Amino acid sequence: MCPRDEGAPALGPSGPAPSPLPQSGYFAPADPNAAVIPFRPRGSGDPLKKGGRYDEEFIWNTKWQDAMKYEEDVKRQIQEAKVSGRAGGEA
Repeated sequence: MCPRDEGAPALGPSGPAPSPLPQSGYFAPADPNAAVIPFRPRGSGDPLKKGGRYDEEFIWNTKWQDAMKYEEDVKRQIQEAKVSGRAGGEA
């Protein structure tokens, strides 16, 4: 027997002896008489009433036409700035 094996548990024919289960905690036996606490959502279960990222506009993007017009305006302004910069630099 090695000196390092002195503190190890004794091995039986089928391996180490099983350790006892704790009285409480994750690996403890389940208590069939424990009270069951039902899940109650905080506030409304309707995501549209929550606001923020659950807002209808965020989910469905109902103002997509306004966003598209804004994007086209920005592109047009960039193009006009490039053209006016070239014209102003050549004079």
